[in-house]
Amino acid sequence: MTKEKSIATIDQKGIRKDLDRAFEGHLFEHAPEAIALSDTDGILLRVNNEFLNLFGYTKEEVLGRHVDDVVAPEKQHADATAVTLKVARGQKLAVETIRYNKTGKPIYVFLLASPIIVDNRQIGVFGVYRDISNIKKSEMLLQVEKAKVDQLFESAQEAIVMTDNSGKIIRANPEFLRLFGYTKEEVTGSHVDDIVAPQKQHSDASSVTKAVSQGKKCSIETIRYHKNGKPIHVSLLAAPITVNSSQLAVYAIYRDITERKLNERQQKKTLRELEQANKDLREFAYFVSHDLKSSLRGINQLANWLFEDYGELYDTNGKKQLEMMMSRVTRMHNLLNGILQYSRAGRRIGEDEDVDMNELVDDTLLYLQIPSHIHVKIVNPLPTLRINRNRIEQIFQNLIGNAVKFLDKSEGTIEIDCKEKKDSWEFSITDNGPGIDPKFHEKIFKVFQTLEARDVQENLGIGLAVVKKILENMGGTIRVESQPKEGSSFIFTIPKTQD
Repeated sequence: MTKEKSIATIDQKGIRKDLDRAFEGHLFEHAPEAIALSDTDGILLRVNNEFLNLFGYTKEEVLGRHVDDVVAPEKQHADATAVTLKVARGQKLAVETIRYNKTGKPIYVFLLASPIIVDNRQIGVFGVYRDISNIKKSEMLLQVEKAKVDQLFESAQEAIVMTDNSGKIIRANPEFLRLFGYTKEEVTGSHVDDIVAPQKQHSDASSVTKAVSQGKKCSIETIRYHKNGKPIHVSLLAAPITVNSSQLAVYAIYRDITERKLNERQQKKTLRELEQANKDLREFAYFVSHDLKSSLRGINQLANWLFEDYGELYDTNGKKQLEMMMSRVTRMHNLLNGILQYSRAGRRIGEDEDVDMNELVDDTLLYLQIPSHIHVKIVNPLPTLRINRNRIEQIFQNLIGNAVKFLDKSEGTIEIDCKEKKDSWEFSITDNGPGIDPKFHEKIFKVFQTLEARDVQENLGIGLAVVKKILENMGGTIRVESQPKEGSSFIFTIPKTQD
């Protein structure tokens, strides 16, 4: 090799070393982790930019100082010193710990500390600090959320169980244990179907478990069983627990609805009994009315024969008594008709339909044949209601008919109006009749109650009772506003949604 080649080779090696040194220096200074180099006594010899940023110092403030004095205040020296001593003795450490910046703010770090060995001799120490404060903050938030979930799980009023995808119980809350009568030790690791259903009833439970294990969500009302074999009606919600499209486990929530089911069964039984009682009552009213009417017709016919055949034999008092008997028979006949009318009040005949209330009032006036001295006025146009025509016809016929019957003025007026409320229509029928004393405002709506003796004015006392019964069956109300000699206003409501 010539002298020139030898010099060239030496120069290349020198350049390569300079490049390697420059590259290493660049990596050191611009590394994303904080790096510090110290001698075996812990005196800082070199730190990178990230170290200065992380701990809040300048290079002049840290070089030549002990590393523990820089990254830990006096009160927290113990942990830092323990790490420094171990590494000074040749150990390599990787730990999560807390160090402190210049202001004393704690910083969660992952610390990798290792001795620097050259020719089998330790000449110094390097430490790499990675800031994991955000990770630790996230971990703490997760711990808080987990604690909340655990508390909700443990204190929930519903029975909750968590299983793996095969159905084996991982965790069950106290309400689950209470509802099915087991201890935590008995259920953990057992298959959920073996806990909530005996072998003979496995098929239904197994079908739910299989469906949820395949990623489906189930919400059903079914029967599960206590440890002692007692059936429990439950509302069951079962669903997979999925993270990043991967099914990790399954949860199931059981709500005890046994009492509700028993109440529903009792309600159905009561409803059947009530329907049968109503049917029996209607039949009884019909047959009693029919039999009594037959007897009354016989009495009335006999009285007519007596009057026709032997009327001239009776004196004035005898004729008066005979006429009174015939009048009482007629009244009894009307009362029987009233009983039948009241027993049938509110019964639906046909389906609901759109009824123009203006036309219905006109039809009612024609049906009642209003006397010429009484004037009926619709104050504001009435609405069209989706309603049962038979029901609403009975209401208007009775209320307008009563107003006509009891009007005592030479010029009578009846005003019909309607106001729309939030959930109902409020109708009013107002007259200028004799009025009603407030002490009778409730009495008049009771069946067979009249304000005057029937000998004074023949009246069954059934019409308002029928109206009240119909409205209550529809979910409506009725009241009267009136004073003696000041007329009356009957105000009733019809819900927009019919019962």
